[in-house]
Amino acid sequence: GVRSGADSITVEPHDFFINPQAEQPVKISYKPTTDSPLQTVVEFTVEPFGSRYVLPVRVVRERPAPKQ
Repeated sequence: GVRSGADSITVEPHDFFINPQAEQPVKISYKPTTDSPLQTVVEFTVEPFGSRYVLPVRVVRERPAPKQ
């Protein structure tokens, strides 16, 4: 399963099963709120092994494209 460290970050699919050596795309969406942290983590737990992976996430504001 996948669990986000902040309510403003969602991960889809939340829980899924894959076969060994298979690939599974994961979509991470961010919706800022007034108290959203600029840094958080997304945790992945691989079962049945209990392996836990932590993916650091840093939120950077998008800069407008330069005028031409």
